[in-house]
Amino acid sequence: MDQQAFQQFLKNKYEAELHLARQRAVYHQRFAKGSEWGLIVFSAITTILLAISSFLKELPITPITAVCSAIVTVIAATMKSLKTQEKWSFYQKLSNDLENEYYLFQAHEGIYQKFADKDAQFVKRVISLLDEANQKMPQRTLPDTPSTK
Repeated sequence: MDQQAFQQFLKNKYEAELHLARQRAVYHQRFAKGSEWGLIVFSAITTILLAISSFLKELPITPITAVCSAIVTVIAATMKSLKTQEKWSFYQKLSNDLENEYYLFQAHEGIYQKFADKDAQFVKRVISLLDEANQKMPQRTLPDTPSTK
């Protein structure tokens, strides 16, 4: 493979995809962790309010408890439908796979020992990794809606 074409592939495709995978992994990690903390906090608040309301029946805590419970439900449903944890794991794995492929290429290890044109083999393997990742990418799920007939 032409060295200029390989360098262009590295810059325009490999590095761009690696950067994008890293960014998406960080984004989904932050979103997942934030959602988890929100879920923990509002679940705890709901439990505490329920405990307080059982002892102090004269306080109007029930509406606040209902709101906190609704927030817990919304957070849990959002996490489930957006698949934040799955996406975090997916993009982290893709990033690691791309980095490991580059390290194998640089060290002339693994499959790269067998080929004379290591650059072309690297390009093929990176494209194969990206194609495989595109097929396995987690998609948002929405609840099924009844069809109108």
